[in-house]
Amino acid sequence: MIIDKIKMALTECVERFNLLAERDQQKLLDMVARDNATQLAAQLEGNNVLSMLELSTAHIRQSTAEKLDSDWSAKLIMSKWMEYGWIIYASSSLPPDTPPDLALLLNKANALGAEYLKLDRDGDINESLPTYEW
Repeated sequence: MIIDKIKMALTECVERFNLLAERDQQKLLDMVARDNATQLAAQLEGNNVLSMLELSTAHIRQSTAEKLDSDWSAKLIMSKWMEYGWIIYASSSLPPDTPPDLALLLNKANALGAEYLKLDRDGDINESLPTYEW
């Protein structure tokens, strides 16, 4: 089952890659090569390299932000990111009362292989994800 999901994800990546202009394909390949070389070097030095999906806090509702700042947050492995947002472990098992907007982002991070989700007020807005004004 997991192998089928990986195959589907890889097929989608290849299809998207093939839609890019040749110039953009080369930029992407260069970026992946640099990132892989950096991670490999860090691991060879005995360091553990973690991956994180960083998104804007605009991708969560204000009520979700308030929940993250409340006692409810003890249900997650997370930390406040100064006054700018949160860093949350992207677990595949979420509390049943996880707000749907947050669950969507954590599932996205998990699907991308990221170990953490960082919600930052200055983070990028992903056009494929819903945003909320607050």
